[in-house]
Amino acid sequence: MTGSPLGPFVGPSHVRRAVLANLATWAPFYVGEAIRQTGLELPGFTDFVNEPYNNAPTTIVEAPRYVVACPGTLDRPSRRGDGTYIATWDVQIALWMWGGDYQETEDNLGYYAIAIRELMLQQPSLGGFAKSIEWRGERYAQVDATAFRTWGQAVVLFGVQVDGVVSAYAGPSTPPLDPTAPPVPAPPVQSTSVTVTPK
Repeated sequence: MTGSPLGPFVGPSHVRRAVLANLATWAPFYVGEAIRQTGLELPGFTDFVNEPYNNAPTTIVEAPRYVVACPGTLDRPSRRGDGTYIATWDVQIALWMWGGDYQETEDNLGYYAIAIRELMLQQPSLGGFAKSIEWRGERYAQVDATAFRTWGQAVVLFGVQVDGVVSAYAGPSTPPLDPTAPPVPAPPVQSTSVTVTPK
């Protein structure tokens, strides 16, 4: 977020929302193509839920279920000469799916994870929000099993690089008289003068 005299305001919520918007735009197409490649009758893209990604679905109607998390930054943010920082954010996209046994569940999860991986890498700007996206891997696990089906989870990991996360050179030089008032932009420089003293 920009437009403040304090400079950009970017946090994990902004990253997560940019990823969600990107997925909402592209996921139906990519998931649909992944399913077409399998030739199987699997459910298409549903939606993303706003809850901890360790909560597994309870019915097959809720699957596949997707959750996007951004628990913080990766590595050390880099400061540029103009005082702005570039940061790489840890983005984790979790999804659940079921199958008749663990092998079938892992196979089904893989089809959806492939779609998410390709989507994020082929549409990396997140609507102009991100500078780049790096795929950092993925993992699969069984989370529950009954006599009728097995539930599994896949988590696809990305590093989302965002330029201009914060500006070290922005902000007021003295505290405002009214701390609740919106910040006032610094006045523009009207003129400068340089004095040269001969040696």
